[in-house]
Amino acid sequence: MKTKINKHNIKDFIIDYELGKLSEIQIINLFAFLIKTGIVSTLQPNYNKIAKSLIKSNIIDNKGNIKLINHYKN
Repeated sequence: MKTKINKHNIKDFIIDYELGKLSEIQIINLFAFLIKTGIVSTLQPNYNKIAKSLIKSNIIDNKGNIKLINHYKN
């Protein structure tokens, strides 16, 4: 699987996400990219729901920046 998400391979990442082929960190990177680029708002409502959940959980901010380290701090 590719490691860097960009506008040229985003479809491959979405397909792999739908097929359950992405790791947890790849999913977080995918949603960070979708939020950052605004693509999330053009996808099925479930993507928005997951994005909002990741934001609410403080894993990704509303600009698409990953805050994962803060999530795991005690």
